[in-house]
Amino acid sequence: MNMRFLSFKKVAIIGILFSLPQLISCQNQTTQEKTVENNDSNLSMTMPTDEDATEATVDRSSNGPKVDTIVIEQMKFNPSDLIAYPGDTLFFINEDIVDHDVTQKDKEWTSSTLAPGKTWKYVVQNDIEYFCSLHVVMTGKVEVKK
Repeated sequence: MNMRFLSFKKVAIIGILFSLPQLISCQNQTTQEKTVENNDSNLSMTMPTDEDATEATVDRSSNGPKVDTIVIEQMKFNPSDLIAYPGDTLFFINEDIVDHDVTQKDKEWTSSTLAPGKTWKYVVQNDIEYFCSLHVVMTGKVEVKK
């Protein structure tokens, strides 16, 4: 076997072994708070730490109604459970390969049949439970926070 090839192989292996601890330490680092300043424009930006990544509570009622998208795919409503606020719009989009609909549990209202790619909107005021009347195993519910 060629001695130059063996020497190159040894150097490559040694280089990898010396680099490995640095690569591992980079993966284990947590995000630290850092302030980046630009002296020319007096701008600064603070990066959050991992400790800042807590669940936030948002008062959506003061920001007005929102649109929540519910995707119909693989014979499911996604998400199947949702929290909304009065006046929010539910935007249903059928991304499945078959027709579906959205029917209120007590059949007080129903969408038209939604072919693949079609959409339907509904403005919520109260909690609702719904299902697909074409595939009754598909269910969902929306809790309306007041």
